Amino acid sequence: MARLRMEGALRDAPEALLRDLEAVDPAAALVYAGPRRWVLGRVVPNEPRRAMAARVLASYAKATVPTWASADEKRVAALRLEESRRFARLALQGFAVIAEYPLNDPDSRILFDFQLRDFLYRFAADLEFAKGLAASEGEPSRQRAIATILDAAKTHGVDAWRYAMRKRRVFQGAA
Repeated sequence: MARLRMEGALRDAPEALLRDLEAVDPAAALVYAGPRRWVLGRVVPNEPRRAMAARVLASYAKATVPTWASADEKRVAALRLEESRRFARLALQGFAVIAEYPLNDPDSRILFDFQLRDFLYRFAADLEFAKGLAASEGEPSRQRAIATILDAAKTHGVDAWRYAMRKRRVFQGAA
């Protein structure tokens, strides 16, 4: 598991939880992002993510807190700016956010949620396709709908073609 630590973080996730997350996905990482805020992600370095993070860091290096703001607004803006810089530094290492959890202490809820997300990511599309296919085969309402469409096409199809093509002219070039 990628043991990332967000810069300025005061806490680490429990070792047992990190091991369990690693069993689901070896690239998983859990970082403390502030009071009642844990962030789960994957650390898979890739060049596009690094390039984006480098651009974000460069733009945040020039960013400043507005001078016209009140003291509270300046404090909030400074905290947001610093948090954005920290997440950009994590992205520079290949960290991609999966989910955020508003918990004081990380627990098994994070693990169960991650296991469910992993299962759905791997198998949900196949399950939904099979379920839809099974539901549509031999369904009487589907058969009626197909019959209605075919009947309408036979009855009004010629008229619809004539209407759509009524002012069209076909020009064929000299052979």
